[in-house]
Amino acid sequence: MFKKVEAPHMTSSGLKVGDSVIAIAKMDRLYVKNYTALDKVKRSLVVALVFSFFGLLVHPLYLGLPLFVLILALAYWKAPEVELRALMVPSSDMAAVDTGLHKSNDPHVYQNVVEKFHALKSYEELIAHHDDDMDE
Repeated sequence: MFKKVEAPHMTSSGLKVGDSVIAIAKMDRLYVKNYTALDKVKRSLVVALVFSFFGLLVHPLYLGLPLFVLILALAYWKAPEVELRALMVPSSDMAAVDTGLHKSNDPHVYQNVVEKFHALKSYEELIAHHDDDMDE
């Protein structure tokens, strides 16, 4: 049910994330979002409130509060430090979408992927610009 997904990496056909490959031409921007401690606390509070709500209704002091604190601690501990995000190019079917691709606690995991993406994207733009000059 919960399988560990390997970190995304660049292939000749695009960015491989899990079992799918996203073409470079479909992505407008690829970046790493860093979560601050405040972001992690906000996320953990929401998760803890949602999952301990029933315990808070049954008995707020003896069941709800310990359950809330336990879930809060676990959610904060498991919250990711960084996330690889992509801004997808708008098409006729959909508008531009900013989507999360992978989360990790190691910020260096995505550095190579982002550098390769920017190099390939600039190469594609250079080739497209060169082809436009040749047509004229």
